[in-house]
Amino acid sequence: MSSTRKQKRIQPTPMGPTYGFGFEPLETLHHFMVVIPKNKKDPVRVVERFDWKGEEDLAAENFRQTINNRHRVELRQSIFDKVKPFLTQDLNFRLHRDGYKTSKWQVGNNPIHWLLGKEITLLFWAIEDVEEPDDIRLLKAIINWRGLRPEERWFLYDLVNAASGGVHDRQGWRTGIKWGLLENPVNEEEIKQLELFEPPQDSYEL
Repeated sequence: MSSTRKQKRIQPTPMGPTYGFGFEPLETLHHFMVVIPKNKKDPVRVVERFDWKGEEDLAAENFRQTINNRHRVELRQSIFDKVKPFLTQDLNFRLHRDGYKTSKWQVGNNPIHWLLGKEITLLFWAIEDVEEPDDIRLLKAIINWRGLRPEERWFLYDLVNAASGGVHDRQGWRTGIKWGLLENPVNEEEIKQLELFEPPQDSYEL
């Protein structure tokens, strides 16, 4: 997944079927799975995975914690719904630019390219304890997250994950990334612009 912000769109040579947001099993089995439950009271879960069983994994109701299924973060569905349109817009822009097909979030299991998975997990770690979707810090987190280059997001993910990457961890850099994205001052005009031009759900279809 290219990190260059401005480049000529290059169509990659297809290696096989693509699932969700840019996951190609023939490229690597490493991917992230964003699990969106039907019950709105249940949290959205993110699992970093190093295995793939095809359609069986798309239909799986649970991924038991193993060396190949590492649970990284849980997020209230109301919080996920707040940031979802921004994620859809950003992920699909990147996918389209790099020649991948775009995608939509759906109830159930959503595979994500492993590099994009690191990036959204970093954001989710920052906002995992936010309780209300109207909390202005969510927009601050989006702005600060967007201000990071992909390489910086990957580095920060690896930094947090080294010692506090479990779903229940809250120590060390896991706490630091919350301060960095939620509390770092942003221009009030940027917040107003984000509120004014919030993309519709599942936007950026091409």
